[in-house]
Amino acid sequence: MKAKTPIYKVLLPVLLLTLNLSCKKDKVEDSPQKIGDVVIPNEVKVIDSQTWNKNFISLDSVSKAITFSKDISSCQSVKTGDIIVSSAGEGLLRKVKSVSTVGNSITVQTESATLTDAIQKGLIEFKQPVDIKYEQLIDIIRNLPANQLAKIKSDLENAVAVNKAGTGKTDFQKFLLKGPVMSDDQYSAFKENRKAFNQWRNK
Repeated sequence: MKAKTPIYKVLLPVLLLTLNLSCKKDKVEDSPQKIGDVVIPNEVKVIDSQTWNKNFISLDSVSKAITFSKDISSCQSVKTGDIIVSSAGEGLLRKVKSVSTVGNSITVQTESATLTDAIQKGLIEFKQPVDIKYEQLIDIIRNLPANQLAKIKSDLENAVAVNKAGTGKTDFQKFLLKGPVMSDDQYSAFKENRKAFNQWRNK
């Protein structure tokens, strides 16, 4: 079974393309950013790969605390409640719980964030191939509620019935059904010819 990939990692490139990735000071206005039909909260702070790599010090895998060089404040400062977005590594989407400064480093305590935190309003469409094995599909179906199982059973029975109706005829029958049709005059002529042929055969 393939490792599961969080949905935000699939859509993160789309989000990063929507946002402005250049290194900027915090905006003065408090109103959300509107980019086309997409509305981004002003709390969303993008840290591009270059800024991240230059200022990143460590990431605590347990507490999810991120430590940066203090110099990051000259490019992108963060505060409690902000949403951090970055394309560094496998991608990052975190909500800031607290920020503390010790010496020349800044430690940002974070928690999980969702795409709805980073996008206030908007429509994102994407296509992603899904590779599901037969056994996995059966396991998914078995875990469905009873009403959904009943609906699947009914849909499958209908599909089988339609399939049988479409394949019940032989190839020769299908060939005949698709053949030309005689007009009334042609059919009358055929009957006369058959009558004459039978009379000749019985002589």
